[in-house]
Amino acid sequence: MRKSVLCTLMVVALVSLLAVGAAAQQETTVWNVSDNAITTKARVFNSIYSHGERCNGSPRTAVITTEAQVAQWLEWSLSGSKWTWFVKKPGDYYTDCITAIIQSNGNVTITFDGFGALKYLTGTSVNPVIPTWYGYSEKELGPQDPTSGWSGWYKAGEVVEGDTLTVGNINDTAISLTDSQRLHDGYSVKLWNRIKVVECNSASTYRDTGTISMMLASQKPWIDGAKNDYVDDLSSFVNGDRGEPTPAP
Repeated sequence: MRKSVLCTLMVVALVSLLAVGAAAQQETTVWNVSDNAITTKARVFNSIYSHGERCNGSPRTAVITTEAQVAQWLEWSLSGSKWTWFVKKPGDYYTDCITAIIQSNGNVTITFDGFGALKYLTGTSVNPVIPTWYGYSEKELGPQDPTSGWSGWYKAGEVVEGDTLTVGNINDTAISLTDSQRLHDGYSVKLWNRIKVVECNSASTYRDTGTISMMLASQKPWIDGAKNDYVDDLSSFVNGDRGEPTPAP
């Protein structure tokens, strides 16, 4: 009789413990293995409920789940951010000059905004515009080598109907880099610039400035993109999911 009462009390206590502890979350300290220093590059919470009972039967089991949610990261570099041409004579010219490297563990979308033809800066000109194009390749001789992964020329500004050399308006272009081993290792491309200076471009300085944006298309919702850090309510993303059904303890 005493054993029956004791077991009943233990069951009630365990059920109460599960009910009370189900939503409990406790953040714990994380260290780097390399130097045993505390870090905030990763954070961890102990959650669901604690296990424990006093019993005589066996075996007794406890279900343990380890879950790692990995944020998307991006590492990128440009070997330069301005092309400065010095043009002695009219002509149609192109160059590379700039190398871009993009490395990430998820899909990256690259967009362009504000790119246009180079415009005459001061005073008036017989022709105040220098047509401008951009392109990219995986090897040095992009426009000359069909095996270089050459993108073709994208016009900076309005595309003229019948222009067989232009792929499209660069501002209407989105480049999607898909999650792959190559992207994880680092995707390197050459950026190309082309200008066409004609006889009626008056002597002066012509300039245009645009923006390249890289969007992390696979980012987790617990990263605040504006802060480049965790959201304030990180613990709200802790859940009770275990994946495949497992026996109850």
